Amino acid sequence: DRFVFVVSPISYKKRTAGSLKDNPSIFRDDARITEVNYYKNRLFMLTSEGTVVTSRAGEIDNVFLDTAINVSLIDPIDVIANSNQRVPIHGSSIVNNGMVLFGDSEQYMLTTNSDILSSETVNVTKIANYTFDPVSNPIYLGANLGFISEGTSRFYELTNLYERGPVDINERSQQIQNMFGEGYNMPVSSREQSQVIVYKRASESTDMMVYRFRQESSQESSQTSWVKWRVDGNVCYISMPRDEIFVFVEDESIGAKLYKLQPDNKDKFTDGYEGVDID
Repeated sequence: DRFVFVVSPISYKKRTAGSLKDNPSIFRDDARITEVNYYKNRLFMLTSEGTVVTSRAGEIDNVFLDTAINVSLIDPIDVIANSNQRVPIHGSSIVNNGMVLFGDSEQYMLTTNSDILSSETVNVTKIANYTFDPVSNPIYLGANLGFISEGTSRFYELTNLYERGPVDINERSQQIQNMFGEGYNMPVSSREQSQVIVYKRASESTDMMVYRFRQESSQESSQTSWVKWRVDGNVCYISMPRDEIFVFVEDESIGAKLYKLQPDNKDKFTDGYEGVDID
């Protein structure tokens, strides 16, 4: 009667037809899985070799062809996203009718020209050449996407994400680059709050950079602003479900503390947390 999560390895189905030569494993090049996503009824696995491989449609535990003779629309997909170099793919986000792939130094759009996604209809197109921090994740900014660049951290927003045509990329951290470039690399977003919080992953830091935006459309933001928040311990993890903000903070005495931030409560602003009320 209770809802539970079961965390365990997947027992993938074994090869039932063919051999290593005519029905090889999709990981025959010893590629490492760097990202997993679910799209069009398939389990997508992105690799360190720049390849995109999927399960059979409707069977997330089956990555082999059922027959080595006939071709089926539900067969696994195995494509190379890269053009002239092998770029590891570390992130992905589903937007409109496609999936945006974030490589180390290139971004791609994976789409299909048909209602059915198959090995014959899949299409991968390069849409940008920006670095992407592999420890980070792409986030949603309303109808757009945001991501953090590698090296000197920068926060970018991708707009004009359609199936065809060029995308537009705007740098949103330019106004605070001296401070933001010091290693802020883990963004968390909330569409309901029109807000993004960026903290330093795997780093001792008590600060968070907060980005507020107001979008009139996917191409225009009428108002944007940055604010710095600080808590009394190193930030470990942040979650923003709907209209709430939860922050896990490291504590030397008890290990960790969980804070619930309520920035919309104007009657309880405190100087100790720089404008953030903490329960």
